[in-house]
Amino acid sequence: MFSDADITFKKDTISKVMNYVVENNVDHMAMLPRIICRRFELRVFIHVFLLVFSMFIEPWKVYVKGKKSKGVGVGAFNLIRRNVYEKLGTHDSFPLQPIDDIELGRRANDVQCNQHFVVGKELIEVEWYPSLKHAIKGFKKNFFGSVGYKIGHVIGLATLLFLLGVYPFIGILLFNGWAFVLHALSIILFFILYRICIKKLSYSSWEEFFALPFMLLCYIYTLFLSTFSVLKDGGVYWRGTFYSLKDLKKTNLVQKDYLPKNNLK
Repeated sequence: MFSDADITFKKDTISKVMNYVVENNVDHMAMLPRIICRRFELRVFIHVFLLVFSMFIEPWKVYVKGKKSKGVGVGAFNLIRRNVYEKLGTHDSFPLQPIDDIELGRRANDVQCNQHFVVGKELIEVEWYPSLKHAIKGFKKNFFGSVGYKIGHVIGLATLLFLLGVYPFIGILLFNGWAFVLHALSIILFFILYRICIKKLSYSSWEEFFALPFMLLCYIYTLFLSTFSVLKDGGVYWRGTFYSLKDLKKTNLVQKDYLPKNNLK
């Protein structure tokens, strides 16, 4: 089991997890914790992160078989069978990977093991950051890496988020008639999507509706800040060590062909 040092476990967490693992013959299990946010703006920002996580990682696809299947890992809780972990090459097979938790899940999926993704709101919890300022600083090192250190992906994601959750709010202030109605419907549909997603992963309130466009802009700002910071420094400061962008890109390119052929049979 791999877990971050700041995760709080309930007394019966491990026993419940192992009962579940044995009953369902699980090879790799990623579990999302309850994220404690003591400030409203921080909670909305984290929820925006969870929404983007769901949109692009698509954790429900761990249960899909075949080419459409996806792997997912969570830093708070990654539980994996020893033989599967050795088959995918252990953590030695993906050095210089700032988002190693997600990468572990992807590689577990590549060896076609039985993966599960669960929400452990009643089993584990973490106070990820004390404030929005700390959250932006923390995400700054990962956001650029999450899109493969590609500027085109940064621009594409930022544009998508702006059109999805910011522009419709601007539209209802600028337009009348049918244009107003269409923008209002876009806002309603987006918030329904947001509510459904966050209800499954965390706890949300209706008040978050009014803060969503501002937090999406904050998310976009953090994405560009991460990109600018990595390009300016020429790399990432990760766990007290500097990793050059050249080495990070080189390693990620090499990792595309990391598995021995007999592991893919």
